[in-house]
Amino acid sequence: MLRLAKEIMRIQTAQPIRGRPQWGLSWVFLLRTWARLYFWLQNPATTRALPIQSPQRPLFGLSLPPRLSLDSRLTEREDFMYRPSWQLPPGVHQASWDYMQSTAIAREYNQDLAEHPLFQLDLQLVKEQLGRGSPSAGWVVADLGCGTGRVARALLPLGHRVLNIDLSQAMFDQFEPTNASHENSFRLRANLAELGCLKDHSLDLAVCLFSSFGMIRGREHRASFLAHVRRCLRPGASCIVHAHNRYHSLQDPGGMLWLLRSRISSLTGGNEFGDRWYAYRGLPRMYLHIFSRRELIREFQAAGFSQIEILPVKADCTGWLPAGQHLPDLHAGSFFAVARSPE
Repeated sequence: MLRLAKEIMRIQTAQPIRGRPQWGLSWVFLLRTWARLYFWLQNPATTRALPIQSPQRPLFGLSLPPRLSLDSRLTEREDFMYRPSWQLPPGVHQASWDYMQSTAIAREYNQDLAEHPLFQLDLQLVKEQLGRGSPSAGWVVADLGCGTGRVARALLPLGHRVLNIDLSQAMFDQFEPTNASHENSFRLRANLAELGCLKDHSLDLAVCLFSSFGMIRGREHRASFLAHVRRCLRPGASCIVHAHNRYHSLQDPGGMLWLLRSRISSLTGGNEFGDRWYAYRGLPRMYLHIFSRRELIREFQAAGFSQIEILPVKADCTGWLPAGQHLPDLHAGSFFAVARSPE
């Protein structure tokens, strides 16, 4: 670095060419630029992740590229809070990256959300889907955006095998020891928009719960996620996805104004209609895409799913919206989409 600075100064102080003055950088400006560049390179948040070792054994036919492995750790340091946009994985917003790398959020995750009624409702739906098959089959279930492994805690005692996939090493570190070491529990650190490492037709059920689907930014990246899920599911197998309802915001203060601004932004080439930023657990700008019923159906259809069922959830997440509810798309707080892969 010092050699580079000297070379720049040698060029800038060279003799003028053809009698014309050669405008150079001042010493002060050069030293300030060198110092900024030096400290920028020293900042771990601007460096790329360390390479990850390949897995020692195959998992359901996994063929992992060097960047992905089971129980992988990008680094032992808690320093990957900020990354330039060109270093972020596809479909991951900077706010989502901050959320995934926060050890404080991961440590408090189970305690803060343990009593959330949606946690009981979605596990009930998952077990209903498992009950449609042979209970002795030992299903292979992929929990996409697994967090601290609450689906594994519920399904491992039932004899199922669970593939826990998440981009957050901080969340993996909060796995209970019994779940982390269980012979039927597997962990894969991966980006949900890049699941090409998974084998075709290797899953009996895929679940993406607690609005993890909405954390994928960009329609093309969500389409890539759904295409990978459909490819990995066995013929006739199901996928369960949870997403927040866009038009329930009409009942919130300022919801009409947000919808109007979001729509205008989508028409002027800014964000997508439904993109929202909000303060969440100490993060000033958490990102989430909020769906309409029609948009959910359209995205599943584009990915090649069939028999798509949308289940509206009450605003307080305590149960399902009654079948005869007037204007369900307005009163539902969120949706569960249950879709099947083609036979």
